[in-house]
Amino acid sequence: GYFVGARLPVTWPFWVFGGLAAALCLYILARAFATQQPKAAPGFVTAPPDGISPAEVGYIIDGSADDSDLVSLILQFAQQGLVTLENVPDEKGDILVLHKKGELPAAAPDYQRTFWQGLFPLPDSTVCDMGEWKPEFFETMQQAKQQLAATFQGGRQLDRKGTAAQAILLPLAVCALYL
Repeated sequence: GYFVGARLPVTWPFWVFGGLAAALCLYILARAFATQQPKAAPGFVTAPPDGISPAEVGYIIDGSADDSDLVSLILQFAQQGLVTLENVPDEKGDILVLHKKGELPAAAPDYQRTFWQGLFPLPDSTVCDMGEWKPEFFETMQQAKQQLAATFQGGRQLDRKGTAAQAILLPLAVCALYL
């Protein structure tokens, strides 16, 4: 008879707060499902972000300036209306011929200017036959690649010294704090 008439703990606050918490959870879930947006289908993006040329995107992707990075500028020049492209049939296959329609803007980066001068070396030249590129063009390409790489120095540098060590040491330091 020891527990007969003993005072029992009050349980009604637990049931009230538990019921309110469950109702709040159900409301949040219902609202989340009701306002859920359909997922956007991934699309194929053919243009670089504003302010970045296709050559710069190519450099950012692999960290090196390649011929393909610079050749991608031809499509940018065509989109800007500076050149038109023509496919000329040849016995070896189709050859792309560029027809100069305008001049490069004054604000164009050095690597674009150098590449442009390689495509149209003479001031009065208006046609560039990509099937007949001369050795001088490839020397110009090397210079343009160096200029492209130089644009990612200083404030635009893609990797900072010591960041690899920081990426390794920071998690170790956090783990050491908890030990």
